[in-house]
Amino acid sequence: MKKIISLLIIGSLLTAGICTVLYPTVSNIINNINNESTIIGYNKNVDSCSSEKIEKMFSDAQSYNQALAGNYISGDSGKSLEILKEYNKILDFGEGLIGYIEIPDINVNLPVFHGESEEVLQKGAAHLQNTSFPVGGINTHTVISAHSGYPTQKFFDDIDELKKDSLIYVHTLNLTLTYKVCSSEISEPDDSSKLNIAEGKDLITLVTCYPYGINSHRLLVTGERINNVNTSTSDETAESKKQIHCFPYIGLICIALVIIFFIIYRIKSKLNKR
Repeated sequence: MKKIISLLIIGSLLTAGICTVLYPTVSNIINNINNESTIIGYNKNVDSCSSEKIEKMFSDAQSYNQALAGNYISGDSGKSLEILKEYNKILDFGEGLIGYIEIPDINVNLPVFHGESEEVLQKGAAHLQNTSFPVGGINTHTVISAHSGYPTQKFFDDIDELKKDSLIYVHTLNLTLTYKVCSSEISEPDDSSKLNIAEGKDLITLVTCYPYGINSHRLLVTGERINNVNTSTSDETAESKKQIHCFPYIGLICIALVIIFFIIYRIKSKLNKR
Protein backbone atom coordinates (compact mmCIF):
# COMPACT_ATOMS: atom_id res chain seq x y z
CA MET A 1 0.00 0.00 0.00
CA LYS A 2 2.79 2.42 0.90
CA LYS A 3 4.48 1.74 -2.43
CA ILE A 4 1.25 2.51 -4.29
CA ILE A 5 0.74 5.76 -2.36
CA SER A 6 4.35 6.74 -3.03
CA LEU A 7 3.91 5.94 -6.71
CA LEU A 8 0.72 8.01 -6.82
CA ILE A 9 2.44 10.98 -5.19
CA ILE A 10 5.46 10.75 -7.49
CA GLY A 11 3.21 10.33 -10.51
CA SER A 12 1.09 13.32 -9.53
CA LEU A 13 4.15 15.50 -8.97
CA LEU A 14 5.72 14.43 -12.26
CA THR A 15 2.48 15.02 -14.16
CA ALA A 16 2.02 18.44 -12.56
CA GLY A 17 5.62 19.36 -13.35
CA ILE A 18 5.35 18.24 -16.95
CA CYS A 19 2.09 20.14 -17.43
CA THR A 20 3.63 23.28 -15.92
CA VAL A 21 6.64 23.08 -18.23
CA LEU A 22 4.56 22.37 -21.32
CA TYR A 23 1.79 24.90 -20.64
CA PRO A 24 3.51 27.87 -22.35
CA THR A 25 4.42 25.73 -25.37
CA VAL A 26 0.97 24.22 -25.79
CA SER A 27 -0.69 27.59 -25.17
CA ASN A 28 1.54 29.22 -27.80
CA ILE A 29 0.63 26.54 -30.35
CA ILE A 30 -3.09 27.00 -29.64
CA ASN A 31 -2.83 30.80 -29.91
CA ASN A 32 -0.91 30.49 -33.18
CA ILE A 33 -3.71 28.33 -34.56
CA ASN A 34 -6.23 30.97 -33.45
CA ASN A 35 -4.18 33.67 -35.16
CA GLU A 36 -4.09 31.68 -38.39
CA SER A 37 -7.86 31.21 -38.17
CA THR A 38 -8.37 34.96 -37.69
CA ILE A 39 -6.14 35.74 -40.67
CA ILE A 40 -7.88 33.16 -42.89
CA GLY A 41 -11.25 34.62 -41.90
CA TYR A 42 -10.01 38.12 -42.67
CA ASN A 43 -8.84 37.12 -46.15
CA LYS A 44 -12.16 35.43 -46.86
CA ASN A 45 -14.06 38.56 -45.79
CA VAL A 46 -11.86 40.71 -48.01
CA ASP A 47 -12.40 38.38 -50.96
CA SER A 48 -16.16 38.66 -50.50
CA CYS A 49 -16.10 42.47 -50.50
CA SER A 50 -17.05 44.43 -53.58
CA SER A 51 -14.41 46.52 -55.28
CA GLU A 52 -16.46 49.61 -54.43
CA LYS A 53 -16.38 48.83 -50.69
CA ILE A 54 -12.64 48.16 -50.74
CA GLU A 55 -12.02 51.37 -52.65
CA LYS A 56 -14.13 53.31 -50.09
CA MET A 57 -12.21 51.77 -47.16
CA PHE A 58 -8.88 52.65 -48.74
CA SER A 59 -10.11 56.17 -49.45
CA ASP A 60 -11.17 56.68 -45.80
CA ALA A 61 -7.80 55.41 -44.56
CA GLN A 62 -5.90 57.66 -46.97
CA SER A 63 -7.98 60.67 -45.91
CA TYR A 64 -7.14 59.91 -42.30
CA ASN A 65 -3.43 59.67 -43.14
CA GLN A 66 -3.51 62.93 -45.06
CA ALA A 67 -5.26 64.67 -42.20
CA LEU A 68 -2.73 63.26 -39.79
CA ALA A 69 0.14 64.54 -41.90
CA GLY A 70 -1.44 67.93 -42.30
CA ASN A 71 -1.97 67.39 -46.06
CA TYR A 72 -5.62 68.39 -46.18
CA ILE A 73 -7.32 71.30 -47.87
CA SER A 74 -5.95 74.53 -46.47
CA GLY A 75 -8.14 76.02 -43.76
CA ASP A 76 -10.35 72.92 -43.48
CA SER A 77 -9.11 71.98 -40.01
CA GLY A 78 -12.62 71.19 -38.81
CA LYS A 79 -12.99 68.49 -41.44
CA SER A 80 -9.56 67.15 -40.54
CA LEU A 81 -10.47 66.80 -36.88
CA GLU A 82 -13.69 65.01 -37.81
CA ILE A 83 -11.75 62.47 -39.88
CA LEU A 84 -9.34 61.80 -37.01
CA LYS A 85 -12.29 61.18 -34.68
CA GLU A 86 -13.43 58.37 -36.99
CA TYR A 87 -10.32 56.29 -36.20
CA ASN A 88 -12.12 53.24 -34.79
CA LYS A 89 -14.46 53.01 -37.79
CA ILE A 90 -11.75 53.05 -40.44
CA LEU A 91 -10.55 49.70 -41.86
CA ASP A 92 -12.57 47.87 -39.21
CA PHE A 93 -13.35 44.28 -40.25
CA GLY A 94 -15.05 43.44 -36.98
CA GLU A 95 -13.63 43.58 -33.44
CA GLY A 96 -11.21 46.26 -34.60
CA LEU A 97 -9.36 43.99 -37.03
CA ILE A 98 -7.33 46.03 -39.56
CA GLY A 99 -5.19 43.40 -41.29
CA TYR A 100 -2.15 41.33 -40.39
CA ILE A 101 1.62 41.57 -40.20
CA GLU A 102 4.08 38.96 -41.42
CA ILE A 103 7.81 38.85 -40.60
CA PRO A 104 9.30 35.69 -42.17
CA ASP A 105 12.76 35.99 -40.58
CA ILE A 106 11.34 35.54 -37.07
CA ASN A 107 8.24 33.51 -37.92
CA VAL A 108 5.70 36.21 -36.98
CA ASN A 109 2.20 36.15 -38.45
CA LEU A 110 -0.17 38.24 -36.33
CA PRO A 111 -3.52 39.95 -36.82
CA VAL A 112 -3.41 43.72 -36.28
CA PHE A 113 -6.16 45.50 -34.36
CA HIS A 114 -7.13 49.10 -33.60
CA GLY A 115 -5.83 50.60 -30.37
CA GLU A 116 -3.48 49.45 -27.64
CA SER A 117 -5.72 48.17 -24.86
CA GLU A 118 -4.54 45.13 -22.92
CA GLU A 119 -7.43 43.16 -24.43
CA VAL A 120 -6.07 43.88 -27.91
CA LEU A 121 -2.46 43.14 -26.94
CA GLN A 122 -3.46 39.72 -25.62
CA LYS A 123 -4.77 38.58 -29.00
CA GLY A 124 -2.36 40.09 -31.51
CA ALA A 125 -0.54 43.22 -32.60
CA ALA A 126 -1.93 46.71 -32.07
CA HIS A 127 -1.99 49.69 -34.42
CA LEU A 128 -1.09 52.84 -32.51
CA GLN A 129 -3.79 55.49 -32.80
CA ASN A 130 -2.67 58.83 -34.25
CA THR A 131 -0.20 57.07 -36.52
CA SER A 132 -0.80 56.32 -40.20
CA PHE A 133 -3.01 53.45 -41.26
CA PRO A 134 -1.03 50.79 -43.18
CA VAL A 135 -2.16 51.63 -46.69
CA GLY A 136 1.08 53.14 -47.98
CA GLY A 137 1.89 56.52 -49.47
CA ILE A 138 4.42 59.26 -48.82
CA ASN A 139 4.27 61.14 -45.53
CA THR A 140 3.05 58.06 -43.64
CA HIS A 141 4.46 56.34 -40.60
CA THR A 142 2.59 53.29 -39.33
CA VAL A 143 3.35 52.15 -35.78
CA ILE A 144 2.49 48.62 -34.66
CA SER A 145 3.15 47.35 -31.15
CA ALA A 146 2.95 43.96 -29.46
CA HIS A 147 3.96 42.24 -26.26
CA SER A 148 7.28 40.47 -25.70
CA GLY A 149 7.98 37.95 -22.97
CA TYR A 150 4.27 37.16 -22.70
CA PRO A 151 3.81 33.82 -20.88
CA THR A 152 1.29 32.18 -23.20
CA GLN A 153 2.34 33.35 -26.65
CA LYS A 154 5.22 34.76 -28.65
CA PHE A 155 4.40 38.13 -30.17
CA PHE A 156 7.31 40.53 -30.85
CA ASP A 157 9.80 38.59 -28.68
CA ASP A 158 12.34 38.21 -31.46
CA ILE A 159 12.23 41.57 -33.26
CA ASP A 160 15.61 42.34 -31.70
CA GLU A 161 16.98 39.64 -34.02
CA LEU A 162 15.89 41.52 -37.15
CA LYS A 163 18.77 42.83 -39.22
CA LYS A 164 18.98 45.59 -41.79
CA ASP A 165 17.31 44.39 -44.98
CA SER A 166 14.98 42.01 -43.11
CA LEU A 167 11.54 42.25 -44.68
CA ILE A 168 8.24 43.11 -43.02
CA TYR A 169 4.97 42.51 -44.84
CA VAL A 170 1.74 44.24 -43.88
CA HIS A 171 -1.47 42.91 -45.44
CA THR A 172 -4.36 45.39 -45.54
CA LEU A 173 -7.49 44.49 -47.50
CA ASN A 174 -6.16 43.22 -50.88
CA LEU A 175 -2.92 45.18 -50.59
CA THR A 176 0.47 43.88 -49.46
CA LEU A 177 3.01 46.46 -48.30
CA THR A 178 6.68 45.44 -48.12
CA TYR A 179 9.09 47.22 -45.78
CA LYS A 180 12.85 46.74 -45.41
CA VAL A 181 14.31 47.20 -41.94
CA CYS A 182 16.60 50.24 -41.84
CA SER A 183 17.15 50.87 -38.13
CA SER A 184 16.76 49.45 -34.63
CA GLU A 185 17.09 51.50 -31.46
CA ILE A 186 16.16 51.75 -27.80
CA SER A 187 14.08 54.68 -26.55
CA GLU A 188 12.50 55.98 -23.37
CA PRO A 189 8.86 54.91 -23.00
CA ASP A 190 7.59 58.50 -23.22
CA ASP A 191 9.78 59.50 -26.19
CA SER A 192 7.58 59.50 -29.29
CA SER A 193 9.93 61.58 -31.46
CA LYS A 194 11.09 58.49 -33.37
CA LEU A 195 7.49 57.78 -34.38
CA ASN A 196 6.90 61.07 -36.16
CA ILE A 197 6.06 61.28 -39.85
CA ALA A 198 9.15 61.94 -41.98
CA GLU A 199 8.45 64.10 -45.01
CA GLY A 200 8.49 62.13 -48.24
CA LYS A 201 8.88 58.77 -46.46
CA ASP A 202 6.66 55.70 -46.15
CA LEU A 203 7.72 54.05 -42.87
CA ILE A 204 6.68 51.41 -40.39
CA THR A 205 7.94 51.02 -36.82
CA LEU A 206 7.50 47.93 -34.65
CA VAL A 207 7.43 48.65 -30.91
CA THR A 208 7.80 46.37 -27.91
CA CYS A 209 8.92 46.65 -24.28
CA TYR A 210 12.61 46.25 -23.54
CA PRO A 211 14.57 44.66 -21.88
CA TYR A 212 12.24 41.71 -21.69
CA GLY A 213 10.88 41.23 -18.18
CA ILE A 214 12.09 44.66 -17.03
CA ASN A 215 10.24 46.77 -19.61
CA SER A 216 11.90 50.05 -18.64
CA HIS A 217 12.46 51.10 -22.27
CA ARG A 218 11.05 50.50 -25.73
CA LEU A 219 12.65 48.69 -28.64
CA LEU A 220 11.88 50.35 -31.98
CA VAL A 221 12.50 48.57 -35.28
CA THR A 222 11.85 50.79 -38.29
CA GLY A 223 11.47 49.82 -41.92
CA GLU A 224 11.07 51.83 -45.11
CA ARG A 225 8.71 50.73 -47.84
CA ILE A 226 10.12 49.14 -50.99
CA ASN A 227 8.55 47.66 -54.08
CA ASN A 228 6.96 44.29 -53.43
CA VAL A 229 9.31 41.38 -53.99
CA ASN A 230 8.65 37.81 -54.97
CA THR A 231 7.44 36.30 -51.68
CA SER A 232 7.77 32.65 -52.72
CA THR A 233 11.25 32.36 -51.22
CA SER A 234 10.25 34.07 -48.01
CA ASP A 235 7.13 31.92 -47.80
CA GLU A 236 9.22 28.77 -48.12
CA THR A 237 11.65 30.05 -45.48
CA ALA A 238 8.84 30.92 -43.11
CA GLU A 239 7.23 27.52 -43.62
CA SER A 240 10.51 25.71 -42.97
CA LYS A 241 11.02 27.76 -39.81
CA LYS A 242 7.54 26.85 -38.64
CA GLN A 243 8.40 23.19 -39.11
CA ILE A 244 11.74 23.57 -37.32
CA HIS A 245 10.05 25.32 -34.41
CA CYS A 246 7.31 22.71 -34.22
CA PHE A 247 9.62 19.68 -34.08
CA PRO A 248 10.96 20.28 -30.54
CA TYR A 249 7.46 21.19 -29.33
CA ILE A 250 5.95 18.01 -30.73
CA GLY A 251 8.86 16.00 -29.34
CA LEU A 252 8.42 17.44 -25.85
CA ILE A 253 4.68 16.77 -25.90
CA CYS A 254 5.21 13.17 -27.08
CA ILE A 255 7.82 12.53 -24.37
CA ALA A 256 5.50 14.01 -21.74
CA LEU A 257 2.58 11.85 -22.89
CA VAL A 258 4.77 8.73 -22.83
CA ILE A 259 5.86 9.51 -19.26
CA ILE A 260 2.31 10.18 -18.09
CA PHE A 261 0.97 6.99 -19.71
CA PHE A 262 3.85 5.00 -18.20
CA ILE A 263 3.02 6.34 -14.74
CA ILE A 264 -0.66 5.46 -15.19
CA TYR A 265 0.30 1.99 -16.45
CA ARG A 266 2.56 1.37 -13.43
CA ILE A 267 -0.15 2.48 -11.00
CA LYS A 268 -2.74 0.24 -12.66
CA SER A 269 -0.32 -2.69 -12.63
CA LYS A 270 0.30 -2.25 -8.91
CA LEU A 271 -3.44 -2.06 -8.23
CA ASN A 272 -4.19 -5.15 -10.36
CA LYS A 273 -1.65 -7.20 -8.38
CA ARG A 274 -3.50 -6.55 -5.15
